[in-house]
Amino acid sequence: MTALVEIQQALNWIRHVEQEQASVERLAVLALLNSTAADIARDLRGSLQTVKKRAGTKPVSAARPKPLPVPSSPKPAPRPAAEIKPKPRPFTEPPQAQPNY
Repeated sequence: MTALVEIQQALNWIRHVEQEQASVERLAVLALLNSTAADIARDLRGSLQTVKKRAGTKPVSAARPKPLPVPSSPKPAPRPAAEIKPKPRPFTEPPQAQPNY
């Protein structure tokens, strides 16, 4: 069995036991798991820094991306002056043609 499989089985057992407990114990389990993960992360971070120091390289900081250029928007074309529309006249019947006799 690999270490990863053993850890997964242990976490499954912890999950099973944790679900049967009261909320106070569940919070304590969560705090313990978080502190363990933080310890592992600190150890890994420390070991990575010592490896970099041995190699003679400096820690690489994240490069800031260049700001994107602001597109220059073309000026809108001037609109022609609005034509004055005549007011609509009230509806009337069209004149009827007179029959020619």
